Amino acid sequence: MSSDTATAQLSAESQSLALGTEPGLDTMAHIDSEKPTSFEPSIAATDKTPSVASIESLPNELLTNIFGYFDTPKPSGFVLQDEPVFELTHSEVTDLKSMSCVSNRWRQATLPVLFKFARFIVAESKSQRPIISEVMAPFLTFVKSNSLRKVIASFTFLIRDKNITHTSDGGARLNSFSEFWYSLFKIIDPVDLLIVAPPEALGALTACRIHTEDAWCFSDCHCHYLHLQRSPTSVLDSPSIEVLALEEHSTAGQTSETLKSTAENLSISNTPDALPHPAEEVLSTASFYEDKESTPEGNRRDLLQAEASSSASSSASGISKPRVPARALSSALFDVRPWTTLLLNEGSSIQAYCTDKFWLRKQPSILPDLCGSDEATIKTFISPTIKTMNYIAIFPLQTHFAALVDNLPSLDRVYVQLVPHKNVLDDPERMADVEHTDLWMERNNCYAHMVRELFGAPPTRNYKYLQQFESGDSADQDAWLMAVEYVKRAGNWNVAGEGIFSRNSEDMVPENPEGGIEGNSTFEGSLILWKWNGVTKLPISALPLYDRPFGLGF
Repeated sequence: MSSDTATAQLSAESQSLALGTEPGLDTMAHIDSEKPTSFEPSIAATDKTPSVASIESLPNELLTNIFGYFDTPKPSGFVLQDEPVFELTHSEVTDLKSMSCVSNRWRQATLPVLFKFARFIVAESKSQRPIISEVMAPFLTFVKSNSLRKVIASFTFLIRDKNITHTSDGGARLNSFSEFWYSLFKIIDPVDLLIVAPPEALGALTACRIHTEDAWCFSDCHCHYLHLQRSPTSVLDSPSIEVLALEEHSTAGQTSETLKSTAENLSISNTPDALPHPAEEVLSTASFYEDKESTPEGNRRDLLQAEASSSASSSASGISKPRVPARALSSALFDVRPWTTLLLNEGSSIQAYCTDKFWLRKQPSILPDLCGSDEATIKTFISPTIKTMNYIAIFPLQTHFAALVDNLPSLDRVYVQLVPHKNVLDDPERMADVEHTDLWMERNNCYAHMVRELFGAPPTRNYKYLQQFESGDSADQDAWLMAVEYVKRAGNWNVAGEGIFSRNSEDMVPENPEGGIEGNSTFEGSLILWKWNGVTKLPISALPLYDRPFGLGF
């Protein structure tokens, strides 16, 4: 129903009530017996006749409240675990957009709902590299002129161009988007940030190095998802940040037509206000903000030191090696706010299995730099406030998945999904020249690697802090039945359901101050939940991968 039709019907219903003849109405009609076709309202009734009500007579607050009932969940909130696509924010429901076009008053009344969850699109450019500060200048002007900073709770950044840059010369510099993120969060302050972008663009935005040598092998994956969330209460603690104005690149010729064009890239996107898995405690965030003293000059000094260190180590070795790009010491995106939840969806690796020696291919991804390594100069970019990590991919290579397993950040909860929920394996075009056996073997290798670390005796590194491991995939029935038999003998774990092991925190063995876990027994550490998405018979069993259950000595 259009807004004009709704208004017309509301007015018509009001008029019919005013002229109604049902008992109990204030206006009573008197029928003249000599003129049966005429009506003559009595004087008493005329005095009590109410005026005809119109939606335009409602106060602004009530009008906004009415429009709030047309708020709908954003499409992207339901598909983040599916294969990444650029169209995830598209919606057939545009009621609020239609209402905002009725009048200026309706436009103002719908703004708090219409832009509560906003989207900005950076289209692919065929002529030059898009400079983010220039592209977003009209949008940021629009936000400030309409006082939308406190309105925008969720922001979706949809980037189609992999060559996006923040510098006018287009040069690649370490953490070149640092100023951009701090400037952006000066103008908007969402608790929910979703970036949809090709891996090359995602690497630039997060200061992660991307290996593109084998990018052609992963041609069926056009974009990745990076989703960051934080507690809504953290907004109250956001400090004042000294930033460079993004509008400095805008031209004097920008007019309302430009702002109108920019508004077309904004959509009604809705997601739950509450975080699905918020950390119970948000750590002190003072060190995760770039303040007036440290931004951006301090960051530049760090980058110069990193570059100098990289050059010095190369010179000292005296050995000619392939040039490895210098790495930033931190990522402004993860430092700008105390994020608590991270989701990374890297899409499909199926096409890589069509190539020779597929297990040696390197997927273009931010995962290796995101997790870091044991080397002192390659620390994780994931800030200590992030306690929940969700990793989704479609049949990733075990050598790639090892970047997460071998360098797991300090987390409370990890969610992993390696098999698509939608059956892409039935697509003959995508599965041409692909051996199904290879897909499932790599899937089993990935989980075997993870499970060995989860149930180490005792758990090492950050695994001893992990409390929950959840998989969106089904467990292999053979391996599950074997695990159940062991758990029954272990005694300190319970089979809480099909594919679910749990234990009470009271049964946990305290950590030995001198190192290790007291008793050095298997299944100790902080893990209290191990959960699969049920149990099923896989095409290839994981059982041969384990000399004993979970690859452990028992």
